[in-house]
Amino acid sequence: MNNNLNCAEAMDLMNTRVAIGLLLASFTYGLDASVYLLADADNQLFKWLGFSISMLAVLWIFRAVGPMIWKKIKSRNFTQQEPESFITESFHKAMIKSWIFTITALMVLKVFEKFSAQFNLPVEFYINSLVFIMLFSAAVTFLLMTYANEDEGNEEESI
Repeated sequence: MNNNLNCAEAMDLMNTRVAIGLLLASFTYGLDASVYLLADADNQLFKWLGFSISMLAVLWIFRAVGPMIWKKIKSRNFTQQEPESFITESFHKAMIKSWIFTITALMVLKVFEKFSAQFNLPVEFYINSLVFIMLFSAAVTFLLMTYANEDEGNEEESI
């Protein structure tokens, strides 16, 4: 991370990058789930596209957390608590909302269990769909919460 950033700004940047990485990873799971809905001819294209996006997500997340991990390894201080900030708090709230969305999706799936059984989709479809919902909702909720806060900050500066 840039040495000119203070610790809170560095954590904010890292959390934002991780959220974008989660969004990319969610697309991978969404593509994996959609493979079960398409004809066999299209599956290879979606599998390669999903693999490419997952590699991009891994590299993006490593870019976000790699410097922080390297810094902790060099300092041998693994227990240091990072400062709390609005972005860190928003990330935690987004994770909580993500679990709420996922549990809600599970409850809806349970209600329509007999209806969804008619499609004869494998269990992997439902697992990939739920992981997609979890990651996508966490990333989008976090990005919307931070975007809303930036808009409020810009309105206050213009007054």
